[in-house]
Amino acid sequence: MHQRFHTWLMVLAMILAPMGHASAAPPEGYIVVLQDHTPDVPAVAAEHAQKFGASLRFVYEHAVKGYAAVIPPERLAHIQNDPRVLFVSPDRAVSAYATQTLPTGINRIEGEISSPYASSLSGIGVAVIDTGSGPHPDLPNIVGGVNCSTGKSYADGNGHGTHVAGTIGAVDNGAGVIGVAPGVWIYSES
Repeated sequence: MHQRFHTWLMVLAMILAPMGHASAAPPEGYIVVLQDHTPDVPAVAAEHAQKFGASLRFVYEHAVKGYAAVIPPERLAHIQNDPRVLFVSPDRAVSAYATQTLPTGINRIEGEISSPYASSLSGIGVAVIDTGSGPHPDLPNIVGGVNCSTGKSYADGNGHGTHVAGTIGAVDNGAGVIGVAPGVWIYSES
């Protein structure tokens, strides 16, 4: 548990770290991350609000202990010097850019070597007999199916069939994954 917390804390610190370009505008607020052993996070946040004029926006008690607040610049050092505070970081918008990835299953069979660059696979169909398939943005090629189990729908009941269908035929759309045979028609059966 302790190791996992520190891993998440490092990820959080990287996200909150300065982006490498200077900005003349002050931050809109701050994220105050408290020590992991802090027993009463709301009490510390309330104390900082009362004592240092911090305007609380949100208190974090689960994945990380701390709070978001607008803090007067002249009071920021007081909060940073509190021994219960691990670090303080500017609160600013961040975004993640997802790119296509190579799943282990496709890499294991070296499916990436030719399939994304192969000639058109249009007209080829593959039946996926699993928990159903889709809907999923990487699988616009699900063209039909049968539910052999409940008779209601061939949509995926738990995600495994969609995973298998993606390994087989996820399209090359710049996000998610590329299947071994991208674009083949998927017939889903559950």
